[in-house]
Amino acid sequence: MKVSRIISIMIPIILLIILSLFSIGASPVFYTNQWLDTNAMMTMGRAIHEGVLPFRDIIDQRGPVLYGIYALAAFISSTNFFGLFILEVINVLLVYFITFNMARHLKIGYLKPEWLGLIGPAALLGNNAFVLGGSPEEFAFAPILFVLLVYIKYQSHIEHISLLSFFFVGIAFALVFWSKYSLIAPFVVFFIWAAVALLINKHFLKLLYVILCSLAGFGLVTAIITLIFSMNHALPQLINFYFYQNLNAYGANENGFVFQIVQLIRILARLVGDHFVATLILVVCWSILGLKNKAITLEIVMCLVSLIFVAEQHIFRTYYPLVLFPFLVTGIIRLLAISNARMLLTSRRMLPLIICAVTVLAPFVNNSSLRSAPIIDQKKAFNGQSKSVQERFAKIMHAKYHKPSILMVNTLDSGFYLSANSIPNTPYWHRLNMTYEQLPEMYHSFNHTLNDKRVDYVVVRVPVNQKVSPKLVKASVAPINRQNLFNNYRIITAGTQMTQGNNIQYVLMEKKTLSKVKHHDNKIPIYEKE
Repeated sequence: MKVSRIISIMIPIILLIILSLFSIGASPVFYTNQWLDTNAMMTMGRAIHEGVLPFRDIIDQRGPVLYGIYALAAFISSTNFFGLFILEVINVLLVYFITFNMARHLKIGYLKPEWLGLIGPAALLGNNAFVLGGSPEEFAFAPILFVLLVYIKYQSHIEHISLLSFFFVGIAFALVFWSKYSLIAPFVVFFIWAAVALLINKHFLKLLYVILCSLAGFGLVTAIITLIFSMNHALPQLINFYFYQNLNAYGANENGFVFQIVQLIRILARLVGDHFVATLILVVCWSILGLKNKAITLEIVMCLVSLIFVAEQHIFRTYYPLVLFPFLVTGIIRLLAISNARMLLTSRRMLPLIICAVTVLAPFVNNSSLRSAPIIDQKKAFNGQSKSVQERFAKIMHAKYHKPSILMVNTLDSGFYLSANSIPNTPYWHRLNMTYEQLPEMYHSFNHTLNDKRVDYVVVRVPVNQKVSPKLVKASVAPINRQNLFNNYRIITAGTQMTQGNNIQYVLMEKKTLSKVKHHDNKIPIYEKE
């Protein structure tokens, strides 16, 4: 490879690494990642790093591959998010190289693929659905883009797709499936398309080989996961919670058929409506490609089925629409491949600058979460938000315990475990987004924990702008947990902070002992008893 070619590739890579420092919440530039989901998954990763097994010892909703990523992050650094940042940068670079290969395959002569490769990371980092990074959708971005690359390379000649490609698509499918299976739609559509195309063309032997190679790729990842959980006598727990509980409780909808259809349409509308400009650009790309007689049907089907799979969770989360953006990358790259090269040739030198400018500016323009990310040296973001409650609570806990045990009785973990250098010691350690009717065993587990004083501290999220009192705390906790909470724990302090644009108030409760220790804080009232 020529030196000039190496330099032309290194410049975008260096640009992306620098951009990641200022656009990913786990970056050392920021004091911490404020996002609740990322903190919860990091706690899982830290626990796994210390020998705890998910679904057997502690429970959360995501898949084992995702927790494996966070365990690797904890292996790199278990006291902060630096390890996660390294893995996220690798993911960004992987997206870059897949987009690079897509552009190189389509032979866009008037612009080098080194610069076009930036479109992928720009789409990943430059939208509000990225939040602060660390979601399963973020780590599924590269595998989904990879299956789109394979399709684009061989869309008219399915029989020419190598068996090795199907093997790697099978691996990508398994990685997404065992991270968050609501994101598998592109793979399902791809395999159905490949099977139907081979059947129509009567390539029966090729179809057999394709099935075997795809299953080999999928089975390799699945076999490793199955072996790990089987050896630890936890395979039934994995199947029960990751599949049964998530399908039948989390996001379950018991309303009538008509209501569910209307709700599905509403969620679909919001998935695209919250990113209207991106959706509009994608539709324009598809329309022009269609007018040029380019095959776009499968991409459209993949995208629509992906959105339906996501909407079938019956709820909307800010990060869900991220599944839309690999298709946007593909649409833009394909559109550039058929654009009038003669017209664009006059701007040949300007196009790389434009792409670089869009890549750099997009995260700061489109991702509102970055404005609330606290900077490392001032612990406050551009809008004045801070991340101090966790640190202050941790200081109080460490005054009595080296590694205090914690229970988040009515909310997701938002960094309290990390700040206190603690890992969960109970199966249910924070409140998942499930009601008592959906997951009664979680609330019963809380009761056992509280009754037996298995944890040293309980953190309760309460409404803001209200004076902290036992009555307020009781009203914030599930009725089934109130008695055991106040029989065995007492309020010692409280604190309010802004997190991702929301003002949140937390109360710290300590287990009752024979000798009470007062924690003095001039700003926060102290409650010794009810």
